[in-house]
Amino acid sequence: MNDFYRVVAAASDILPITVVAAILIFVVKEVLETRRRRQEVKRRRKALRRLLADEIERNHFQIKRMRHCVGIIERLLAQPGTEIHVDTDSHGGFVIRLMEGEDTLQHSPLGIVHKDTLSSNLIEVANVDGKIFEQALCVNDALKELEHVRQSIVDQANDDQKLWIAGFPAYANGSIAEVESSLRDFYKEVAGKPLKDWKVF
Repeated sequence: MNDFYRVVAAASDILPITVVAAILIFVVKEVLETRRRRQEVKRRRKALRRLLADEIERNHFQIKRMRHCVGIIERLLAQPGTEIHVDTDSHGGFVIRLMEGEDTLQHSPLGIVHKDTLSSNLIEVANVDGKIFEQALCVNDALKELEHVRQSIVDQANDDQKLWIAGFPAYANGSIAEVESSLRDFYKEVAGKPLKDWKVF
């Protein structure tokens, strides 16, 4: 700081005081603006990480539902005389039912994959939180895979011939496990804690 004052004193010997004052005002304004921008980026990063953590918690719950639906398909394969039906619930979502004749033996809602928050904010992540950008791209791909598994469950249930259903549970469970691992790693990065919570909505 003493060096700074010496520079100012030396400059005032050479330049008019008004010029020195103008330079000082400019420097102070730039320092304050830089500080303001850093604080703004810090706030945006915090808000963004909170939104991403919430979306992961919602998908954590959907993974639980999806595993239950895969379990219904496994029970179908192990229990001759049963069928799977897909119904639409009051919210427009799917419900998977294991039927034996007219009786429902087991059912489970098949939720949606939440990926809009991440996919619509990838550029924002790149701008304010470059540390997690590459990981965010991987999680975005993982959520697309989870959506593919979800749609495959519906397709398998609706396929009268069910040509591929015997191998489907192994594929689905393997994919779901990989997606969950990716989400757990990303959640720990953005939330600073292990993924234990889930949100229904």
